Amino acid sequence: PVLNGEEDRTNNVLLVPMDVVRDRLRVLLVTGAPTWDVRYIRRLLKEDPGVDLVSFFILRTPQDSSRVPEDELSLIPFPERELFEEQLHTFDVVLFVDFNYAPYSVGQYLGRIRRFVEDDGGGFAMVGGERSFFEGQYQDTELPRLLPVDIPLKAADLRPFVPLATAPNHPILSLGQSGDVQDQLASLPLLRGRNRLGQPKPGAAVVLAHPEHTDQRQEPILVASPVGRGRVLALAVDSLWRWQLPAAARSKKTRPFYRIWHNMLRWLSGDPAFSRLTWDDLPAAIGKGENLAVRLMLKGEDWLPQAETLVDLELKQPGQPARRLQAQTDANGQVQFDINDLTPGDWTLNASTQTRGRQVARAEAIVIAGQPSLERRLVGPDRRRMQALAAATDGRLYDWNQTELSDVAFDKDRQGERIEAMRQEPIWNRPWWIIAVILPGLIAVALRRRWQLV
Repeated sequence: PVLNGEEDRTNNVLLVPMDVVRDRLRVLLVTGAPTWDVRYIRRLLKEDPGVDLVSFFILRTPQDSSRVPEDELSLIPFPERELFEEQLHTFDVVLFVDFNYAPYSVGQYLGRIRRFVEDDGGGFAMVGGERSFFEGQYQDTELPRLLPVDIPLKAADLRPFVPLATAPNHPILSLGQSGDVQDQLASLPLLRGRNRLGQPKPGAAVVLAHPEHTDQRQEPILVASPVGRGRVLALAVDSLWRWQLPAAARSKKTRPFYRIWHNMLRWLSGDPAFSRLTWDDLPAAIGKGENLAVRLMLKGEDWLPQAETLVDLELKQPGQPARRLQAQTDANGQVQFDINDLTPGDWTLNASTQTRGRQVARAEAIVIAGQPSLERRLVGPDRRRMQALAAATDGRLYDWNQTELSDVAFDKDRQGERIEAMRQEPIWNRPWWIIAVILPGLIAVALRRRWQLV
C-alpha cells in the first residue's frame, strides 16, 4: 500500500514471472474395440502417475438387439454428448484408437474436436486400425481439415514392414537407446499392416514412413503437425504394441513402445521442449530503460536447423498497441530481435513461422519490463555515485572484490599495521569492576537513609 508522504512509489508493486506446471495430463481414450494395441496403450497410460486417464471401449453398438430395458444392462450407451459437448474442454489430449464414429452419432461433434485443438490448444491423435482413417469413413468429415495428412481412398495394406525413420532427429524418435535410429527400428518386431495415408500438409513432419516412401510417392506412417494453438498426430498402424514384446521378455529397462508413446503425449500436450521454435536465453525481466534481446532457434521438418526462414514476433501489453517484428533465420537456424522503448509492465511475446500460409511452429513467453526496479534488482553500492563522491572529497574508491579491508590505511601514520588477534574479556569476570559500579549506588542509598531523605 502507498503510505502518506511516500516519495518513491515505483517499488510498491513487484511483478514476478511464474512457470505453472500441470501436475497431471488429462487424456481421453476412445476405442472401437478391445484390441491388443488398445490394451497396451491403456496399460501404459494407467501406469503413468502423471496421466489422468478416462477411457471408453465400444462393446455394444446401437445396432445390437436388446430385448431388456436400458436400465437393466451392464453396458451403458456411449455418452457422446457428455464427452464431446460438456467435458471436452477439461481434457488435454484426445485419442481415437481404432474408432469408427458413424454408429454413435459422434459425427456432429467432430467439429468441436477441431475447435478444441485449433482454439483451445488441445492435442488430438488418430491411431490406425480396422475402424480408422479411410476404413472409418473419416474422409468426408471435419477431421481431414484437422489431421496433418490427407486421407486417400485406398484400402489398408496388410503386409508386414520395418518403418523408415524419415526424421531421425525428431524428439518423438528418442527411444532411449544409443546408435542409429534406423538400426534401432530394424531390431524391433515388424509392424503388421497399415492404413494408407496420403500427402502430408504444409508444415507437417513425417516422422516414420513405409519403406516404399519416396519424394514422389508419399507413404507416411507417423505424421505430426501443429494446428492453430494445438497439435495433431496421425499414426497409421495398430501394431506398435509389438515393440514392447522384446523388452518384456528380457526385462530391459529401455522400452521403445513406452518411450515413443510418452514422447507422442509430450508432443500432443505442447511440451516446449518438443517445439520447432524455441527461445534462447530469454530473460524473465529487464530493468527500466534496458533493451530486450530476443533470440530464437528454428528447426525444420527434419528437426535440423532451418535457415533463411522468416520468423514473426508479436509483442502485446494490455492497453498498448501490439508491436510486430519480422526477421530471417541465419545459417544456424537462429534469429535475433533487438527491442527498445518497452513501457513498464508485463509483455506477451508470440513468435511464429509459416510455410505456404500455414503456421508450422510457434512459441510464447512473458517478459516483464521495468520491473523489478533498480533498487530491488541491484543490491549494493552505486559505483558511479561512489566515484563522484570520492572525487569530490579527495578520496579513493576501492573494489571490495579486489581489496581487503585490512589493506586500506585509515591512519597514514599506522600504515602497514594489521590486527593479528582479538580478545574479549567480559566485565563480570573482574569483581573489582562490579564493586566499582555498584558501590556508589549503595553509598547513596545509605546516606539518604541516614539523612532521612527516604
